[in-house]
Amino acid sequence: MKRILSLDWDYFIDATAEQRFTMFPDGGNEDLFRPLQHLIWSHRYEDFPAIYDIKVLSKDFDVLNSILHKFIDRKLFSTGINDRAISVAVSHRWIYDLIKEVTEEDEEFEVYNVDFHHDMYCYKTEGQEVNCGNWVNCASDIRPNMKYVWVKREDSEDTVIGGVPVSCLIKTLDEIKYLDFDYVYLCRSDCWSPPHLDPCFDYLVKLLGMYLPVSMIEDVGIRVRR
Repeated sequence: MKRILSLDWDYFIDATAEQRFTMFPDGGNEDLFRPLQHLIWSHRYEDFPAIYDIKVLSKDFDVLNSILHKFIDRKLFSTGINDRAISVAVSHRWIYDLIKEVTEEDEEFEVYNVDFHHDMYCYKTEGQEVNCGNWVNCASDIRPNMKYVWVKREDSEDTVIGGVPVSCLIKTLDEIKYLDFDYVYLCRSDCWSPPHLDPCFDYLVKLLGMYLPVSMIEDVGIRVRR
């Protein structure tokens, strides 16, 4: 059975839900012109200098490193490397296209999503059927046999609108490090990830690119922000 590893960089940010709500930009800013997003972050740093003190979760970052090295080793010793084996993007919404491309309509497969958010919301943005917050539901609509597993943080919101618990399996990062994955999708989620931590994200992209082809989505946005 195929396994897709979905990695949202916001999971690895060492900030509580309260800190994110207070100091980070509104998540609805994702579709704004990118320079405007950068300006919003700049004002956030001015209003909340404590953002500079936020770091990456070192233990989880180490586990992630081991997961990616295992993935790289497995791919290097396999026959025929798929050029979509690794995808890197700014937004999580594009994983929908990857799922649609690498799986069949009635196929059974698993998606393990390491993410501060469950991405099972039902809201839609103007002119877009799929967005960063609803891609799980959209993918389930076209792939009814998709098994969705969420790796969450302790204080992640685990309900949908109305307070209904999300209907997915939940595991820890340590639990999935022993699994083999066929595809890796890595996104930066700019509205939820402080720019001063971009070099750590960039390290992961370069690590993967040293050994395997990387499909870059939204290439302009992947560059390290100031």
